[in-house]
Amino acid sequence: MHTLAEVLGRRRAEATVVKLSAAGGAVREFRSEAADPQTQFGNKLPTTTVKFYVPVPATEEWLILSFSTPLDPLARQMVGLFDAVADTLHWI
Repeated sequence: MHTLAEVLGRRRAEATVVKLSAAGGAVREFRSEAADPQTQFGNKLPTTTVKFYVPVPATEEWLILSFSTPLDPLARQMVGLFDAVADTLHWI
């Protein structure tokens, strides 16, 4: 997991290894990018993206939980909500 966090960090993202309450370790990637109205349907606000990379137990697979918002004034609160949702992940 630390290797994945290092690779993501090299791509100008904030990447950290975190522990989800029930699912265990994961890599959390946070990125805020300046708006590009030409490619984002006229959006003039930064886009905030958060991804969780979670290894699936007993496999070589990864689950990716992804969230993105162009609503910069609400981004911090929306990211907090997404973090809370991601923390509820558990394996059956």
